[in-house]
Amino acid sequence: MRWLGQRVILLLLLASFSSQSQSQEQSLGYGLGYIYGTPNASPLSLSDLFGNFTKLSDNKGKVVIVNFWATWCPPCIKELPALSALQRHFRSAEVEVFGVNLGETPEAVKQFVEALTPPIQFKVLLAPTPEDIAGWEIKALPQSYIINKSGQLEYSAIGPRDFAHPEIIKRVQALVDRL
Repeated sequence: MRWLGQRVILLLLLASFSSQSQSQEQSLGYGLGYIYGTPNASPLSLSDLFGNFTKLSDNKGKVVIVNFWATWCPPCIKELPALSALQRHFRSAEVEVFGVNLGETPEAVKQFVEALTPPIQFKVLLAPTPEDIAGWEIKALPQSYIINKSGQLEYSAIGPRDFAHPEIIKRVQALVDRL
């Protein structure tokens, strides 16, 4: 029931964003919020579209972008190509982008992802229940976190972002270059 209540709140927030974008075409933003104190990222261990498990903790030493999204969320869909562009830009093993789908069946997500053109360039993970993302504060969709190589939260963004924007690429590169 709690999950349903959260989904209703998210839908109301999305309706608010949609009404704003109907009155004026809203471009993807590029601002990121710095997370004071750089706390450790909460654990995350999820299955991908093929049943393989991915643990966030296995990615220490990399900069990781975790993007929470859903197929029914227009702003989420709008930013998927920018996330792919970011992953393509950082082809090396230094940056990993994970798109965490919230609350949908693996079949629905797989069908949605397979229909995208161009195809996305990052790994899609599945979080069918709120327990799967315990410890992550998801206030609206899309919501993203950028995690440094030590596994600490550096930046966050609520709402769609242009992850291919030079300013975001510059910040990610600074995290890659940091010792």
